Amino acid sequence: KKKKKMSIETQLNELLINMKNNLEDAEIQRKSCKQLSDLALTDENQRKIFKKGFLDLIKEAMIKHKSNVEVQKATILALRHIAYDSLNKRDIVQYGFLEFFKQAIQTFDDIDIHEDVNASLWNLAMLDENQSIIEQQGFLEIIKRSIEKNLKYSKVQENACGALRHLALNSNNKIVIIEQNFLPLLSNLMKSYCNNADIQRQICGTIRNLALNDENQIKIVEEGFLDLIREAIKNHEKNVGVLEQAFGAIKNIGYNNDNQIKIIQNRYLPLLHNLYKTYVSTEDSTHNELKKQFCAIIWILALNDRNKITLVEEGFLEYLKFIIKVNLDHTSIIEHACGAVRHLAYNTENKITIGQHQHFLPLVKKIMLTHPFNVAVQKQSCAIVWSLALNDDNQILIVKQQFLPLIKKLIYNHFTNSEIQEYVCGALKNIAFNDINKVAIVKQGFLPLLKQIMIMHVKQSNVQKYLLPTLWNLALAEQNRPIILKYNFFPIIQQVFILHANNIDIQENLSGAILYICSGNLNRQKLIHIDFQNFLNLLATDYFDNTDIKRRTTNLTNAFIN
Repeated sequence: KKKKKMSIETQLNELLINMKNNLEDAEIQRKSCKQLSDLALTDENQRKIFKKGFLDLIKEAMIKHKSNVEVQKATILALRHIAYDSLNKRDIVQYGFLEFFKQAIQTFDDIDIHEDVNASLWNLAMLDENQSIIEQQGFLEIIKRSIEKNLKYSKVQENACGALRHLALNSNNKIVIIEQNFLPLLSNLMKSYCNNADIQRQICGTIRNLALNDENQIKIVEEGFLDLIREAIKNHEKNVGVLEQAFGAIKNIGYNNDNQIKIIQNRYLPLLHNLYKTYVSTEDSTHNELKKQFCAIIWILALNDRNKITLVEEGFLEYLKFIIKVNLDHTSIIEHACGAVRHLAYNTENKITIGQHQHFLPLVKKIMLTHPFNVAVQKQSCAIVWSLALNDDNQILIVKQQFLPLIKKLIYNHFTNSEIQEYVCGALKNIAFNDINKVAIVKQGFLPLLKQIMIMHVKQSNVQKYLLPTLWNLALAEQNRPIILKYNFFPIIQQVFILHANNIDIQENLSGAILYICSGNLNRQKLIHIDFQNFLNLLATDYFDNTDIKRRTTNLTNAFIN
């Protein structure tokens, strides 16, 4: 008869008893830990092993048999697998196992121990709180020596780089890793293992995380990683894991202004073209991470003025249009695609190209309708409108395509969000440069909303900075002035003046808004009850060196007296 298979509970109970009753027997401890490591490869077993109390027994085995390499190998392998569980990551560190890892890797010149200690550190470093603890216990230097000692062993290198990649997520570790001179070591590894996709992926991931530090971005490029990452992309163009980390690294390196130019100079545009054709232009969701990375890189590169022109000339605007059309439901992709279009639109010629394109404004409108409550998407789509509206023709098109009702909904949906309201006011300010739009905005009921925004975000300089010039632009239309006066903006304007007395941009826009709101005798009479003369005197005194404010204040004072 076939022997009946034991349940997991039974197997764990038997192992527990066997380890407890044979603490001095090295071979039993080795075999038990080996069996434990096999069981821990199943997710649901990992937490059961902890709850049964096996960590105490593993620690006991490591102490009693500290000179036995085979026991140490078995216990470390078991811990490596147990550490796949997120809760166990914390418990393993709290149980003090880092010290045992340190002793083992420093005592035994054994490939398996180096491989499994580095793999265990990799697993443990996936928990944020462990990253600083591991560094503080001196493991960066240990990882470095492990890499240097085992240059011929690819699994040791992969696991060490995997540990380094996750340790580099910690902001302080980013600095320490560079200070400990890891970049030349990683550079040599990329050259030595250029055909090993696993190692290339982990090193690119490490560079990606290190590059989220301003100074590191410069050092990484100086060390030649733009060339190395480019070669990794070319050598592993069919490996999605490598591409995700490699392009993620390029995106983060590109946060540096000079690097934005160097990335183009280092022939990355052909790689981006290839990425689009191979992975990004598909309509399925298989490669969403690569789609997001693609859009994010265009966004970052487009921060450079020259790149804005180059990217449009190279056809990337059409790529972004397609990405938006086929990924409308994927908020992260849409956010990054809109961010890319937004920055491309800062170029004067690109504003015309994007605005006059038969698809882009309808697409932006569709985005705003599809994701009404997503802050990141609404911010980027509203920013596109803001930027495009600096073009005269676009101002007319934006209103014709019914963006004003969408902007009104945006105000209501995110009323307490100062960043959204900043973008709304920026868009309205530019739309209101057109004379017909000035009237349309007031007719569509924006004045009470603007007053509510001014009150709600009275302390937010980023909101007031764009709300006041919006009011100024609206007041340039004579027929709007009595309507603006009806909503009595002056008490809140005085409050803004007091709260932002040191902000010259706000004060300048404030004086401009008031100058035009006050035009007409009826308006001046309505101001008497708020002691407006004293307000004007303060404005003139504080900013007597600013010719624009001085001129407007003088005009207001004369108008008030007359």
